[in-house]
Amino acid sequence: MSSKTDGSMKMRRGSGWEKKAAYLCLIVAIGGAAYALYAFSVFKATEAMLAAAILFVAASQIPGWINSSERKVRNPGELADLIKANAALSKKIQQLHRRLDELAGGSDPETAEEYEHVLQKVGAMEEKFQQIEERMTAMPPRKPALSNLIGAQRQISSGPPSKFPMTATPALVDDALGSGSEGLYLQPVVTITSRRTMAYEATLQLIGPNGTPFDERSVKEVLRRENLEVHLDRMLLDKAVRVATHFRNRGRNAAVICRFHERSYFDEDFLIYLSETLSVRRDLAGALHPAIAQNDLAVVSTSALETLANLNDLGFSFVMDRLRDLDAKPEILRRAGFTMIRAQSYFFSRTDPQRDTECMALLASCRQAGVQAIATDLSTEAEVANLVTGVEFGQGELFSGPRRVRAELADSGTEGITAEAV
Repeated sequence: MSSKTDGSMKMRRGSGWEKKAAYLCLIVAIGGAAYALYAFSVFKATEAMLAAAILFVAASQIPGWINSSERKVRNPGELADLIKANAALSKKIQQLHRRLDELAGGSDPETAEEYEHVLQKVGAMEEKFQQIEERMTAMPPRKPALSNLIGAQRQISSGPPSKFPMTATPALVDDALGSGSEGLYLQPVVTITSRRTMAYEATLQLIGPNGTPFDERSVKEVLRRENLEVHLDRMLLDKAVRVATHFRNRGRNAAVICRFHERSYFDEDFLIYLSETLSVRRDLAGALHPAIAQNDLAVVSTSALETLANLNDLGFSFVMDRLRDLDAKPEILRRAGFTMIRAQSYFFSRTDPQRDTECMALLASCRQAGVQAIATDLSTEAEVANLVTGVEFGQGELFSGPRRVRAELADSGTEGITAEAV
């Protein structure tokens, strides 16, 4: 046993004996006081015994108060340990989900086997994550500071909440929508060399009771099951129009990208709403870009294609998201109104000479056609260094995570918006 551990044990033993000695002295003092009251005829014998018994019962609670006080001191430390463990586990789960996305398109047996292995690992970790969250929920609430009880002004942190994402349920999502608990978030798209912001991706996230957005996977599942995606996309469009207007009024060149759900491009009412909203805001052409995934673009309805074509005639251009095809034809995309393509960073990463050559040829065609290529989900400088030559734009935690827009900008009208609103 180390000297440090041995010393701490001796301190605990000494502290225990001191408490017992103090407790014994207190009992003797109570007994002496009761006898004195009887001896000097202040109380009768029975009254003196009763007073001593009451004092004895009160004194017997002191060790419990002391232990309870120690538990209150220890609990914040235990909660901090749980928070750290939760954060580390959450990060591992996110990394495994990225790996699942990378393996999802593979068909060879080794890839399928690794996919199943990673999937099982994710399941086990998410179960552990849930257990830690339950332990954190079961922790007793901390006693408020005295300054809060007497009405002193509280210091409110302006930083991001420290709590972790909650698992979304239909009831919680319904409460969030009913109370207007949603936030507009912007994540910058930057030039990789100079790190200058050229656009923002706007996303709408529902906020849980703990003040943070719901867990991404669980809320997507609830939205899909409850058929709420189209409703949220209409709200996203309205807020994005306000932000794009604000940028234009301030003379900022940064555009706003709106990635709508697949279901919205199949919904006739949403397509009409999208067309009517942007038709009266032709001044935002070039400042607001609807995005659609490559897979969705291949299967959307004729109405969706006509809507995009009509908007393109008004000057609006689009983003083709989640690019998976090295044979994409940028010149054709550009004629259809697509001025940006986005793909996860591994799509543009160095792998083997033949694929690298094909990827660089695609990027060269993009530059020639005036189509900007964006690598997403960049989280480390090593990932940037591993990109093939020709990737000029990036997006991801390395540059900045999504940041919430102030309510007075996202929820108010476009008139009278001040520069301090962002």
